[in-house]
Amino acid sequence: MSACPDRLLLLHGLSDGELDAANTLAIETHLRSCEGCAAEYERITALRARIARAGVRYPAPESLGRAIGQAIAPLPPAPSLQRGWV
Repeated sequence: MSACPDRLLLLHGLSDGELDAANTLAIETHLRSCEGCAAEYERITALRARIARAGVRYPAPESLGRAIGQAIAPLPPAPSLQRGWV
């Protein structure tokens, strides 16, 4: 049995800890009733564990975070489209 195509992104999002509470609850509920998605989620988490054990992960240097932060510095607020009463 294969995973539901419309749930694959949610499975990866759950594995990465990227889902909001509503989507987390929805996919966790789905996993209890869908063998295909449950098996795919197990494959995803097993792969993540193997990658972590293999030391393949590369931590980005702190300077990269600072450079990105400076590159995307806050933009000035957009002008308001709301007009006052005349």
